[in-house]
Amino acid sequence: MLKVNDLSSVPPPQQRPKQNKMNLTVGINPPPSVGNIVALALPQTSTTTETTKKTLIVNTNLSNQPSDATIKEGLKEVELDQNNHKIRIFENAPNQTHAQFLSETFQKNPTFHDIEEGVTDTKVVKTDEQARLILKRVSLPNSGIMWTILKEKITESNQPLMKDKLQEVLITNIMDELNHKAPYTLAAHREKLAYIIGHELGVPEVKLIKDSSGVYSVHQFVPSNGSLRKKEFTQGALQNFDTQSLQNIAILDILLGNEDRNAGNILWYEENGVIKLVPIDHALTLQQSSSELNTRMGYALEGGGPLAGIPPPYWYLLLKGTEKLSEPLTAETKQHVREITSQLEQRINEAETTLILDDDTKKTLRENASRLQQIVNSNENLTLEGLMKAFYG
Repeated sequence: MLKVNDLSSVPPPQQRPKQNKMNLTVGINPPPSVGNIVALALPQTSTTTETTKKTLIVNTNLSNQPSDATIKEGLKEVELDQNNHKIRIFENAPNQTHAQFLSETFQKNPTFHDIEEGVTDTKVVKTDEQARLILKRVSLPNSGIMWTILKEKITESNQPLMKDKLQEVLITNIMDELNHKAPYTLAAHREKLAYIIGHELGVPEVKLIKDSSGVYSVHQFVPSNGSLRKKEFTQGALQNFDTQSLQNIAILDILLGNEDRNAGNILWYEENGVIKLVPIDHALTLQQSSSELNTRMGYALEGGGPLAGIPPPYWYLLLKGTEKLSEPLTAETKQHVREITSQLEQRINEAETTLILDDDTKKTLRENASRLQQIVNSNENLTLEGLMKAFYG
């Protein structure tokens, strides 16, 4: 059972899409559109030419599209069903709501507050005006391009029931391609797995609960100044980034095949003039095989382009050209690598007491750990930048 002293009043702890048949890239700028037809340009692959691009046409003006409310209710049913088949143990008692679970945890009624980052279905849980936990519900945002595509594909489905339509679209059809190997329904699953594999690398504690409203991951609240998205650092301040927490995040993302280490997924706080970093949000980890991600991330580190499909980690872009990336791996970093790789099978077994892991996920974890250990052992003076280039080269 989750106790108050497990997750509160503690010091802060120190994702290339699969080469799918179709890969949707959503950028900052909206896609080109004419009337109610949205053209989504897909990145080139190795089989395309400079003048050839695949384009997915989404008709947004179909009169027989179901209502958002109907889809959302069907989504909840699919989300619960998927997680019942992927998660063995939830922390709350059967028929206990998430609010009841949290009230029992703190022995008082908590309050729920929107998170400042504006993340969908994520709340800060407080008691006595003090932040205690982060509560994240597994959900698909009901707006934007993904929602538009989902409604289009549901309309095309011949399945009789909404649940069956969504199951076909999300799990066995095109949306699985757009969401990589593990659809968004496994977000809580991946959050828990990240904690089990990399807790000593700074991943805040994670518990899993469910009720009739959905599946939730409950995260230890880490006092911080917010995410790196909300802060601009001078060149001088960048030199004050904590070397160890930076290297911890790099090791963690290599192990987990993380393709989504954007600025919003790194918290920061200052301690004695040193800027320390905390990794959060590991929903888009272990989405694809190690070889697939390594190839795309290699392109990303070299400057991106259509063959990458994902950006480099934000911290790499932020610190590129500074001395921080040229610092050798610390003794503590090397020890973390030795311990995690030597204990990997034990941690996989631990994860499987709570989660159901498919063979591909376990294979990717083993390959990443083995390659990481080999690279670290091969060069006594290996730098962080050298590690990134060697691993993804």
